[in-house]
Amino acid sequence: MKNKILYGIIAIILIAGIVTFFIHGFNIGNVYGSYTKIGLYIETGVNKDEVTQIVNETFENSEALIQDVEYFGEMVLITMPQVTSEQIDNFLAKINEKYSLEYKAEDLDIFNMPALTFYEVAEPYIWPVALSVVLGIAFMAIRYSSLGVIKVIGKSILSIIVLQAVIVSLYLIFNLPIDLSIVPTTLFGLGIALLYTANKNNELLEIKKAESEDE
Repeated sequence: MKNKILYGIIAIILIAGIVTFFIHGFNIGNVYGSYTKIGLYIETGVNKDEVTQIVNETFENSEALIQDVEYFGEMVLITMPQVTSEQIDNFLAKINEKYSLEYKAEDLDIFNMPALTFYEVAEPYIWPVALSVVLGIAFMAIRYSSLGVIKVIGKSILSIIVLQAVIVSLYLIFNLPIDLSIVPTTLFGLGIALLYTANKNNELLEIKKAESEDE
């Protein structure tokens, strides 16, 4: 009964994730999506709250990240989805008005970064994760060989695929940004999948042992 409820919940999450994907797709965060970095330096000091307000007024509906760069508060780094030159001009006009400056675009450190491809994001983790998965599944196959090596391997791979699909679906359903959090989250999911499979195999071993004793 518990398994049926669990499988039902997983099926609902996966279906909802697929539907959500076709509605709005992935929410690519500033880290992996195309973005603009603006370094704003003001010799007399930068008020982060004031800059945040100006950013929100100029770049509407933009998820901007504003960070202090220098200890003395003379520079902030603004990171947000790519913006147009017109928006930057409007931003500069408000900064100049607020701080009595005459800055032009060339007075800012502006970097437009293209979106990373999936391979570029995943490349540093492919071999370490692949090796971990292979070793984990190999251990399962050896440890629970009495349950059938092919069956154990198949269940382990299926658990990993399903749990990773659930994680991706949750990101889609809640419109969570695909940023640096995706790496530890997927690795955590990988560990949970292997632990779940090991637990289920232990239960099957106990059942098999009990049946042998009854005979």
